[in-house]
Amino acid sequence: MKLLQIIFLFIALTSMTSCDKYGFNPDYSQGKATAIRNGESWIAQGRGSINNFSIGVDFTFEVFNKAGSLRQGIGFSKIPTTAGTYYLKNAFGESHDSIPSCFFATTSDDGDVLEDTYLVYEFENESYLTVSNYDMSNRVLKGEFRIKFFIDPQYPKSNPKNPDTLLFE
Repeated sequence: MKLLQIIFLFIALTSMTSCDKYGFNPDYSQGKATAIRNGESWIAQGRGSINNFSIGVDFTFEVFNKAGSLRQGIGFSKIPTTAGTYYLKNAFGESHDSIPSCFFATTSDDGDVLEDTYLVYEFENESYLTVSNYDMSNRVLKGEFRIKFFIDPQYPKSNPKNPDTLLFE
């Protein structure tokens, strides 16, 4: 009986690990973002939540490759839910302030190796988010953003194929 259980476990593990890993279609999404990134169409899967300190909402949009590995991510933090235009800063991770912030990063390997990090150009006409509507009952935020990023100078550029600057519209 024990031998039969071991054989069954071996067959189950073999069949689970032999699946076509490149047929994976990730869908971790609660929404999506569409933008123009450096003049080309950009689509990402999104997730959002109320900020931990009840300072607006936080959301992240991620791009995965066909194998399901994370390749890019843009995150917003402390975005107010009232209609208006908000200028974005490099205050991501500063938990107790109320400054709307943003970051962008790329990853490699299976999505867990940080490749390049980008900082926000902190100029009013370059990096902002406009909230047009927030439906509190369905927790849906609608709006537009324009953000210009540059490679973080504290960390050398890891992937030479990544541009030095990015413009999302």
